[in-house]
Amino acid sequence: MINVITGIVTLVTLVTLGGDAHAEGGAKKEKAKDAFARLDVDASGSLSLEEFVAAREGEKAERAKRIFAKIDADADGSVTKDEFKAGAKHRAEMKD
Repeated sequence: MINVITGIVTLVTLVTLGGDAHAEGGAKKEKAKDAFARLDVDASGSLSLEEFVAAREGEKAERAKRIFAKIDADADGSVTKDEFKAGAKHRAEMKD
């Protein structure tokens, strides 16, 4: 479970990095793909709520459900790679 959480943090970090990430693009893109793939346990190409919450317990699971609802832009019950990236970018912008 720690690896999944680490993957999420890595993906969020990769999405929010600026020009330096472009210079190291290949390796960082692979890490982001790997992180998404670890979360997407059924290899469907999108994340279900269950997959997104699986690495969390208790209060963290409830928080993950709220985050999932926010990043599921079309409210179809799954988060695509694009929705995941957009959610991570928005979250990073809110912290600035």
